Order: sequence, then C-alpha cells, then structure tokens
Amino acid sequence: MFAETGLFVGFFLPGDSLLFVAGIYSAEIIRNTFPFVGNEYMHLFILWMLISVAGILGNLVGYWFGKKVGPTMYHWKDNVLFKQKYLHQAHDFYENTVVELLS
Repeated sequence: MFAETGLFVGFFLPGDSLLFVAGIYSAEIIRNTFPFVGNEYMHLFILWMLISVAGILGNLVGYWFGKKVGPTMYHWKDNVLFKQKYLHQAHDFYENTVVELLS
C-alpha cells in the first residue's frame, strides 16, 4: 500500500491483488509478527490498521515529494518522459477546474 500510494513508480502496482494476497497470508503474517494475539478478528483488525497506516504514510510521502519536486519541474528541459507543454496543460486544467468549482 505504501509503495502504491507514496512512490512515484508505484502507480502501476496492482493494489487490489496485493490486498487479496495480504488477506490470504494475513493469519500467518500476524501470527508470526504478533504471537500474543490469538483471536482471528484481532488478526484482521491488525492487518486493517497496518494497511491503513501504510496508505496514509504513502500519501504523506507522495504529497511531500510533489511539494518539493513540483516547483522545480517548471525549470526542467524536455526529454523522452517529460514535456513542458504537458505540465502547463495540466496546470491550466486544474486552475480552470478550481475556478469553476469555486464559482
């Protein structure tokens, strides 16, 4: 969850499939990590909390990264993966969307 929400390259990760696999292995993972918890519902609750915290921390890291790198992108040169034209188009789109929502 952290990698999917927080890292720039995490957008291609299959989040639903990763959650499904985490559910399959949750009993074993929680039993090994927290051996003092014996209730299956507590295993599920702990897994749910760990996934939630990972998602929240991932969003915070993604926001921090965007806040630090975002303004410098206006000074980057065009290359294969980055075009100034697309950056300005996205900026204009979001500016117009905010103006429409506020009016």
